[in-house]
This record gives sequence, C-alpha cells and structure tokens, in this order.
Amino acid sequence: MGRSGSGKSTLLQTIAKQMSKREPLLLINTRSDEILQYFKIHKKVIPLPFIKLAKPIPNSTIFIEDIVYMTGTEEKLFRHCLNYDAHHKSLKLFAVTHTIHKTKIFSTLPLFHYLIFTCTISNLPVFRYVLEFFKIDKPIMSKWILHFKDNTKTSTLGHYFVIDCSSVKLYFSSNFLTSSKFLIDSEGQENSDFTLKIANEELLKSFEKFIEGHFLKASARSIFSIISQTNIPINSTDFTIKFITKAKKIIKVSLIDYIFTLLDDGHSIPSLDLKVLHNYLIKNKMCMFPKIFVKNKNFS
Repeated sequence: MGRSGSGKSTLLQTIAKQMSKREPLLLINTRSDEILQYFKIHKKVIPLPFIKLAKPIPNSTIFIEDIVYMTGTEEKLFRHCLNYDAHHKSLKLFAVTHTIHKTKIFSTLPLFHYLIFTCTISNLPVFRYVLEFFKIDKPIMSKWILHFKDNTKTSTLGHYFVIDCSSVKLYFSSNFLTSSKFLIDSEGQENSDFTLKIANEELLKSFEKFIEGHFLKASARSIFSIISQTNIPINSTDFTIKFITKAKKIIKVSLIDYIFTLLDDGHSIPSLDLKVLHNYLIKNKMCMFPKIFVKNKNFS
C-alpha cells in the first residue's frame, strides 16, 4: 500500500528480479510501459485481464497493480484466489493499492499473510485505518503510530513497513524486504531499543526545561544528550547518578553540577565526586566528549 511514487513499483520489480526464471509472472492491471519493463527483467511474463484470475497458472507469482475499484465479480475472483488458489496452487500474490477504503480490499485483509506499506508519512491515514480493522486498543495504537512516524523521518529507498497478519506484529524492513526489525505487537510489547530511545527523548526534554534560560543551555544539552545514550541510570527528577564505592558507600552525583563545571572556562575546581564521575565516563569509554565542550582544564 502506498501513494504514487512512494516505492510500490520499485519493490515489485525488485521481487521480479529475484524470481526463478522458470516461474511464471502474471501481470494484472499493469500499464503497457511497465509491462515492457518486466519483459526486460523476467523471461516468463504473462499480462492478463482481471477475469483470468479465475484460472491462475499453478506455482506462479501474481502482481495485481493499482486496485482502485473492483466489481462484484472481480471481488469474488480476488477473494477466491486469496483464500483457496494461493494455497492449493502454490501462488504468491501481491496486490497493490493506494488505499483500502472503498476498494473492497478492506474485507479481505485477514486473508493476506502480510500487509506492506511504503515508508512515507502520507500513508498514515490508511495505516491507522488498518489498525482499526485489527481492533488494536487506542493506547497501543498510539504506540504503533509513533513507530510509524519515527521511522518515516529517515525513510530512504528500499524501506517498508510490514504487518504480519497472523501474529499482528509490526516490522520495519530495509533493503527491499531482505532484512527486517521487529517494532511492536498487538499487546504493546516493543523493541527494547526503541523504548530506550523514547525514554531518552523524554529525559532530554525534561532536562531542557530544567536548565531553561541558562546561557550555556545549548552546550549543556549536547553533553547531556551524549551521557543519556549510555546505560547509566539517570534520576529524571533531579538528574543525579548514583555510584557505589568499593567501601559500599552510595555517592549521589549531580549531572547538572557536572555538566556546568565541565563547561566552566573560569577553571573552577571540581569536587571529588565530579572528578570520580568524569573519570568513570572517560576511562570506561562510556562516552567521549568533543574537546570544544571540555572548557574546564581541571578535567583534562
């Protein structure tokens, strides 16, 4: 599914290139200029009218492109092919559409193994519509949409979203479906990396509010962003980090104090706790700060 120019045809042509040369490729609703392209890609290309879907060639791949509207007869053929022929005749069927609303595809969604979306924010309305079909709870749906929006920010050629219809899980696929990453399921269980990313973003927003108005805010934000990417647990209330010494003494260090002492070009002498934190971060290679941010020579 996807809007014009978002990567649908490119994906189909990539799939055609990967097919066995002996496998028939049946084209339905394909434009004449695109048919010529497929003849350059694959040897056994067979353009067909929709009605021929009644008797598909066994062990073939079928591309049905640009489904805008289906008549009652075409819908029955389409449904029968998905529900019966795909299994009993070993077919691979790819149906391409801009939307599922008013195309009669909506009611056939449970018959598909996978739903593939091109990676563009313009697909959000139809993506949301599909989530409503699967009756995903609204709080969980919001998380799915957040994943969708986040991954479209860095969209590039060959990126797609894939919904596994049997397990109702969302995946982000790169390199034209050759590799994929789990994002979230219908119960709201998410990829742990993404959960950490969102938590870090929220922590960064809170930090920015905490230091609002300080003239070194931009530099402080950069340093905090680097530290927050580590596995060190940060208290989101007062932005402190806890350490346990060899003598099993708990030391609580303020990141606010540490960051602004680091940025102080007046060479203020840092406390022992701040030096312990700095040495821990640097010596354990938890993170590395650009020299432009280490203004205080007492930390060098």
